[in-house]
Amino acid sequence: MTTMNEGKMYSIKTAARLVDMNSHTIRAWERRYKALDPSRNTANNRREYTEADVKRLGLLSSLVKSGHQISHIAGLSNEVLSSMSSSVVTEAQNVSPTETAESIILNRCLNALRDYELVLIQAELESARNFLSTMQFLKGLAVPLVREVGHQVASGVFNFAQEHALSSILRSQLMQVLFNLRNTIAVRALTRKDQDHGLSICLATRDGDLHEFGILAAAILIAHHGHIPHYFGPNLPAHSLADAARAVKADVVLVGNTTLDEPFGDKRQESYLYVLQAKLPSSCKIWWGGHNAMKDQTLTQSITTVPTLEDLSRALSF
Repeated sequence: MTTMNEGKMYSIKTAARLVDMNSHTIRAWERRYKALDPSRNTANNRREYTEADVKRLGLLSSLVKSGHQISHIAGLSNEVLSSMSSSVVTEAQNVSPTETAESIILNRCLNALRDYELVLIQAELESARNFLSTMQFLKGLAVPLVREVGHQVASGVFNFAQEHALSSILRSQLMQVLFNLRNTIAVRALTRKDQDHGLSICLATRDGDLHEFGILAAAILIAHHGHIPHYFGPNLPAHSLADAARAVKADVVLVGNTTLDEPFGDKRQESYLYVLQAKLPSSCKIWWGGHNAMKDQTLTQSITTVPTLEDLSRALSF
């Protein structure tokens, strides 16, 4: 192992005492999770720990005590561990750190995307999904990452191939987050006595709108609030969405709309909603996500507009 300095070396017993751990746990972390790779004394083959090793052990120990799983954080760099540790402290003090774990990972993903290192992006996001909370991953990493890549494409720094590659990788991670949340809701519904499972909400984008990220993020937010999302993806005709909503007895249909510059966009939005209103039962509400170009006052008064995730959070927190 390449040491960070040539300073004092510590035995495993001393290192354990310095970070308030026991030697058995340190050995287990090294053997099972590759959290450390200490050098060995050539005379007796015993482990020797540098000051950097001890600092890393302290970071890992502190984060595990704050609720993180060692299996999720053992492979992270000292830089990310330090940022996570700072976030724990500053969160308790209600102070925002200047550089969070999310921002570090975001910048790593951007740098990897510039060099088309897609496997590295996959690894960074996979790791982040495992140790960040749902909202940290969604609002602190995924949303800013998508926005930044969009800005970079618009400015000519990235091309469409890079944007599509990032979208594909991020989609797989977000779908896993959604799957895990849905499983949690299902288990809770089976094990608890009360039958109040929250709202049943169908999500899709209207036909012609291929932008999936907004409704996928919305589905995660819905599940995070304890409601049940039925996710049908992008580009879904109104009559198909209405049929699905009736089949699952949805309380709400949330339509995503991110196509901003199409000709007659307002008329197409209005036509979509007319079909939904005609085919849905009166008890099913319609929420319209994203851009709203409608001019029909009758429609705008009968639906709820939720243009941002923050608006959606407020609508869900009843």
